[in-house]
Amino acid sequence: MKAPSLAKSGARVAVWDASVRVLHWLLATSTVGAVASGFAGAAWFGLHKAFGALVLGLSTTRLVLGFAGSTTARFAEFVRGPREMWRYARSLAQASHRRCFGHNPLGALMIVALIGSLLVQGMLGLFANDGIATQGPFAEITDQHLAEAIGAFHGRMAFVITALVCIHVAAVIAYRVVWHLDLIGPMISGRAPADSFVSLPDEWEPGLRTWEVLLLAAVTLATSSLIAFA
Repeated sequence: MKAPSLAKSGARVAVWDASVRVLHWLLATSTVGAVASGFAGAAWFGLHKAFGALVLGLSTTRLVLGFAGSTTARFAEFVRGPREMWRYARSLAQASHRRCFGHNPLGALMIVALIGSLLVQGMLGLFANDGIATQGPFAEITDQHLAEAIGAFHGRMAFVITALVCIHVAAVIAYRVVWHLDLIGPMISGRAPADSFVSLPDEWEPGLRTWEVLLLAAVTLATSSLIAFA
């Protein structure tokens, strides 16, 4: 890593590629839709299944990008140990705090927690049975008591996911209000001011090409949709 040159003050550098940005907003929208329709009751179950299929397919695609995506999408580039997380947490006390290039060590916990919980929640939904009127496509081939237990856990997980989303949004707002760092803009445009980072990478690795990501997303979405509506 090398420090950004002061001569680049005001310049904007690429942080997030298009595939990560599109997946982020689609997954956010699908998650809100899945949670809202799930709480809305049995009348909205068809819509809940549709959103659930989207969440499962999109989170699976994001998981793959965590290993084969661009530099800032890869887990190996932003998941750090306790020491790095503690060091970063201490840096938040500084008024002149600057952002990490990509996800910071604490934000990495949220990303892993969200992707993991959404994947688990989507798979649980396939086997869930609320014991009344709604059930997943594989509930009938699952022991009834187990399916109902999975359904109950699926319902509780919705509250966990809601809490994670709220914490994530609160952190984004805190960055804006406390440290005057815009995290939303770069997730839309893909770029951010070079001098707002602690350091910049020596090189950028693009990972999967756009058509490969689109193909991967199409396959995972088609598969999750076929399963959900089997």
